Amino acid sequence: MIERLSAIEMAAKNELIEKEYYEKLLKTTTTPLGKSIFERLAYEEKIHYEGLKELYEEVQRDGKLPDPLPSIFKKTNIQEILETLMLNTAEIPTISKDDLENINRSMVLEGKVVIFYERLLDKTSDPGIRSLFELFVNVERKHSQFLKDIKEFLVKAMFVE
Repeated sequence: MIERLSAIEMAAKNELIEKEYYEKLLKTTTTPLGKSIFERLAYEEKIHYEGLKELYEEVQRDGKLPDPLPSIFKKTNIQEILETLMLNTAEIPTISKDDLENINRSMVLEGKVVIFYERLLDKTSDPGIRSLFELFVNVERKHSQFLKDIKEFLVKAMFVE
């Protein structure tokens, strides 16, 4: 049980760090599109953190992981972000070069987070924890792909200020 609790606790701390990172970017971004991107990522990391806190409490109380694991993940959808933004503004969405650089930094962060979860995955034989970390690896890869897709879209469409 200690291994499960410490693994969940490490994951929760990591998600909190990511949430705070995106909140910091949200405060410094200068464009509505940048705000939409970082707000969405901060929100998703918050949901992951809160879900892991609940999972930690459940494992602490019951001594085991629930089966199946709770669904604590939201799908990151570039199309949804762009559609919402375009509905809320008459202007073509643009993003500053600083925000684009923050997207690049965020891609690096998400790549490091994938490696973090892969290493944790390698260090546990607990099937429930392995499932949890496999899920996190996939979610963080999706975040990385989301950032890559949105950057590619913005650069190709020349929506960079």
